[in-house]
Amino acid sequence: MIRLGCILLLQFGIFNASAQGEQFIVFDATSDQYIVSQISAEQLVFTKPYLIKNWEFPPQEIFCQQNNSHFSGMLAIGNFINNEQFPASATVKIVSFRGDTALDRCSGMLVGNKYVLTAAHCVLKDADAWLDIKVFVPDLYVKPGFDRGQDSKFGKIKVLKTYLYKSYFQGKSKKDIALLELEDSVGEKTGWVGLGFEEEKQKILNTRFVNFSYPMDASRMNYSQGYNGDTMYLKVGFPDLVSNDYIGINSLGIPGESGSLLISENNDGFTAFGVRNFSEEKFSFYRLKEEDVKAFYSLIYRNKNNAEAKTVNLSHSNNNWIGIQPNPVSDRAIISTNSSADKILVVFYDLCGKEVIRESLFGTSGKFIFENNRLTEGTYYFTVSENNVFFGGAKMAISK
Repeated sequence: MIRLGCILLLQFGIFNASAQGEQFIVFDATSDQYIVSQISAEQLVFTKPYLIKNWEFPPQEIFCQQNNSHFSGMLAIGNFINNEQFPASATVKIVSFRGDTALDRCSGMLVGNKYVLTAAHCVLKDADAWLDIKVFVPDLYVKPGFDRGQDSKFGKIKVLKTYLYKSYFQGKSKKDIALLELEDSVGEKTGWVGLGFEEEKQKILNTRFVNFSYPMDASRMNYSQGYNGDTMYLKVGFPDLVSNDYIGINSLGIPGESGSLLISENNDGFTAFGVRNFSEEKFSFYRLKEEDVKAFYSLIYRNKNNAEAKTVNLSHSNNNWIGIQPNPVSDRAIISTNSSADKILVVFYDLCGKEVIRESLFGTSGKFIFENNRLTEGTYYFTVSENNVFFGGAKMAISK
């Protein structure tokens, strides 16, 4: 049944979240109505937004790229990551309830102490498909660190409010992203990832990303794996293409992956740059823009007065920029960073993520000469670290 109040209030339920006039529709799950709220993003100062915790990345050799893609296939996390360890702990399964029955919906991730980022289509349903009338899904909950059919120690938390762009709701934009405000500040226990943007497409292509999700209903996609939404999966790699609005991976998405985040690691921790929207390869992840990051941080920190909320970092991937010239490489090349380091550790991997070479390089002003004496012709990925701190990575070709 559609509540008349929801339909009548729709035109007024707008949240003015930025100086550019971006507008949000706000759904209050408690009253089951759209409400009106306003804030100016100009009132906020931006720096670091999230908890930083240590995480040991799974062995590279277990990940192998899919055919025609620079991203790996999915592996269940249970064999190599504790689901209650950050950032797996910040990964949430989104469910709704019909009576006592839990209905699987999507994936998402904590981006604040009580906020989850996911896809907007995950929180909407058709009230009348013929008239194209949409309403919000009631009784939403998130389950942080859910894995192998068992709730983690973080339990399930009710979604109190949902924020999404009015332009997307009206079918006038591609901003298929939504922010969920939770009943409890569970992020203080699970940790959370930051929000970031990158304007240069090539830097996105050269950035190694991680993606946690809850795939399900794989039978419809003719997959042999028994994905059913009860297990958390992880995949890693480099994007295959980037457009103005999307970051793409050359593999079909599986239902349940929607709303999962494309995150990368730098010296400050993990930062999200994309949100899973579509099954098609070309339109895999919505690409976060600067205005999106500002708008969502305005929502997250609008009522905060303590030290934690004074600053938020607009993470930009060129904080840790890695480059190599020339590329393809023949005999030697210069690896460049935007740090002042004079010594780095460089580790090279083949397309299946197997480590093939690691060596220390010495240089000045962030520039290092790489002499290729051992790598054969082909395509490789390499990562750079300094003083045991991961700095970044990039893709390179060897051409003899």
